[in-house]
Amino acid sequence: MNSRYSPILAPAALLMAGLLMGCSTQDSQKIEQDTQSLAHDTGKAVGGVGIQAKVVTALSTHKGVDMSGLHIDTNSDGVVTLGGHVRSEEEKQTVVETAKGVSGVTKVVDNLRVQPGTS
Repeated sequence: MNSRYSPILAPAALLMAGLLMGCSTQDSQKIEQDTQSLAHDTGKAVGGVGIQAKVVTALSTHKGVDMSGLHIDTNSDGVVTLGGHVRSEEEKQTVVETAKGVSGVTKVVDNLRVQPGTS
C-alpha cells in the first residue's frame, strides 16, 4: 500500500524544500496552489483506501461469502472492481450487492468468475 502514496509524497517533499529555500511571492503562490491540489489528491487516495476497507469489512460479515478468492480494488472516485472467483451465482450476487450497499461506493465493476467447488 505504501507504493500508492509514493507518487504523492515525492511532490510534497519538493514543495516543502521550495518553501524552506525561500522564493518570490509568485513562486509562493504557485507552491500554495500546488499544495492545495496535492492535499485534495491525497484526500481522494485515502478515501479510496477507506472505501476498500469498508467493502472488505462488509463482505467478511456474510457467512456465505468466502473471501479467499476475492480481489477488491477501489479508486478515488468510489469505483469498486471485484475480481477473483466465487463458488456460486448466489455468492456472486451477494458480493456485488453488498459492495453496492457500502457508503462511498459509486459504481461496482463485476469481474467475478463462478467456479463451483473452489474455496
